[in-house]
Amino acid sequence: LIPMPATNRKKQKKKNSQPAVSQDASMFAKPTNLINIMKGSAVPGPKASLSDVIAHEQNKQVIFKLVFTSIMMMTLPFAVYFVSVTALGRLYPLLEDNYIQTVSGLASIGMILIIMVGYVIAALMESD
Repeated sequence: LIPMPATNRKKQKKKNSQPAVSQDASMFAKPTNLINIMKGSAVPGPKASLSDVIAHEQNKQVIFKLVFTSIMMMTLPFAVYFVSVTALGRLYPLLEDNYIQTVSGLASIGMILIIMVGYVIAALMESD
């Protein structure tokens, strides 16, 4: 890293001190109260707590999809790998181990791609 001269640092600090959000974003200016968020009628503001954001109905659906996909990404590729190693080893006992492991690895990568495509399709199908 190349250190910046002291004069540039002062100018950089002055530039960063300005607010990044414009004044037109009045809908996010104040956090909404917890009752409206729990009813699902208000969007949480930028200062809302994590529990307020999680309590919002639209966020609950997104969190569910993300957790479900994450669990699938952690379990299904391993299951596909071990099932395909076992199946190929029993069906074709004369194949070399390197070939069986390569095909099983490609099958688990294919499962990851299928999960990712399914997640993207589900995200594109939801309404805004």
